[in-house]
Amino acid sequence: MEYALIFILAAVAYYYFIMKKAGNLDFWKKAAQNPGAAMMFFTSNSHWYIDEKPQHSVTGPYLFQSPLHGRTVKLYCDADYEKETQDEYIRSIS
Repeated sequence: MEYALIFILAAVAYYYFIMKKAGNLDFWKKAAQNPGAAMMFFTSNSHWYIDEKPQHSVTGPYLFQSPLHGRTVKLYCDADYEKETQDEYIRSIS
């Protein structure tokens, strides 16, 4: 019984600290399928920041392999617009 409780607590902690922080996994999967288009979206959208963390409330950093930069970049998004912009990207490629 004790091990079951520890396992459940560990699973909840994993979900909360790892999976929840990862953001919208469907969005990141689609972005990884076409990283060039995703980077064009990030650079053209005023709510996403590349390699620079603004002073206001943002989510991230999200590490993303950028074909435009030839390296992994850190992405940040305005916290209030993350879901909205991710949904916008998914609609734009569908």
